[in-house]
Amino acid sequence: IPFHDVNPGTADVEVRASDAPAEGDVLLDDVVLPMAAPALLARLPPLRTPADLRHAPLLRTPIEPWQPWFRAAGLDWAEPTAGPKLVDLGLTLEAAIGGQGVVLGRPSLARQALSDDRLRPLFGPFTRPQLLYQVAPHGGDPAAAEFCHWLTGCCARISIDAMALVQARLHPPPPPASPEEVSGRRRRAAR
Repeated sequence: IPFHDVNPGTADVEVRASDAPAEGDVLLDDVVLPMAAPALLARLPPLRTPADLRHAPLLRTPIEPWQPWFRAAGLDWAEPTAGPKLVDLGLTLEAAIGGQGVVLGRPSLARQALSDDRLRPLFGPFTRPQLLYQVAPHGGDPAAAEFCHWLTGCCARISIDAMALVQARLHPPPPPASPEEVSGRRRRAAR
């Protein structure tokens, strides 16, 4: 659970969730978008556009409110007041995996569930999350600065991999051509 405005005390490294730029580097270049479990999608009317979410249970969390995403999607909807409300992003993702509702999720945090097809991205727009995770070394220790640099690199790779999964699920490549189609193309090209 992100804590706000906590003094790092004597810690060598601080990881913070913040809605404002702070000292340090952004850990995850994240976006949020609706995701749902295949089992939930099988029980609902098709969810093809953002407006179709009116038929879906939405998982709520104060950490990732829906209203900014609704605005970006061109929907003049208020923040949902019905449905499960959780205060932890991990629990919200687990509830979505369990088919309890649609989550406004971060691909970086849902990477394994996206990879295993336990969650599916639904559609855009991709919007910035309310809070950004940031890391900062304290006290001038070179090892702390090196650790922050290493962690930032790891998180960048996670973000890139997760967005590649989302893009592949939203825009799958066409199926390979059958041998008959390939032969037909070669005959037409030879004419």
